[in-house]
Amino acid sequence: GKLDSETTVNFDAMKPGLLPKPWKVGVTAGPLSENKAEPYYTGPVSSNWEVVADADARSKPNVLKTSGFAPYRLCVLADTNFRDGYVEVRGKAISGKMDNSIGLVFRYRDANNYYAVRTNALEKDLGMYRVVGGKRTPIAHGPEGDMVIPPGEWLTLRVEFFGTRNVTYLNGKIIFRVWEEPYIPFTIPSGAVGLWVKGDSVTVFDNFKYGISTSRLKKAEVE
Repeated sequence: GKLDSETTVNFDAMKPGLLPKPWKVGVTAGPLSENKAEPYYTGPVSSNWEVVADADARSKPNVLKTSGFAPYRLCVLADTNFRDGYVEVRGKAISGKMDNSIGLVFRYRDANNYYAVRTNALEKDLGMYRVVGGKRTPIAHGPEGDMVIPPGEWLTLRVEFFGTRNVTYLNGKIIFRVWEEPYIPFTIPSGAVGLWVKGDSVTVFDNFKYGISTSRLKKAEVE
């Protein structure tokens, strides 16, 4: 699909400390594991996101760092709103006993309605989810235990999304293609793009990029 615009946010012109506008922090409720029978976690949550100086930043001097504890933690660029395009980030998962993740959000309407894709260094896999009304549904999954997702190393995560089709890349390699059309019971929304982690993951991000398209991707381009 043809891109109409591309934007990069590297956090380097931002003052270290709290995250400036128009970035917006949120939390999505849910169970703490993939067990569908597990009840939603209702305990205390925290979702901390701040610009910090980091000698290992991909573009120096700053990164965006997140820590805290919640089923799902988000940070979105609230002044974005588009249906088709791409979003990409450099990410490094530092620690986490429950989850060790690098994630992206797209088509974000609010903290209970969006798409997300994330790596998990603990399970060595990559998954994509659709969240509607606060309920998370897996729609794609990389081979569990078979992927090289080393914690403590910078990775590049990218997803291109056009209508009911999307393609996810890790370090430039296609991991999976998704075609939702036969299954989707609702209209594909437009929304914001941003970042997403799970559980207790401590993660840093740099070089957040997104591109907006008003054209449509041909079916052959994702097959």
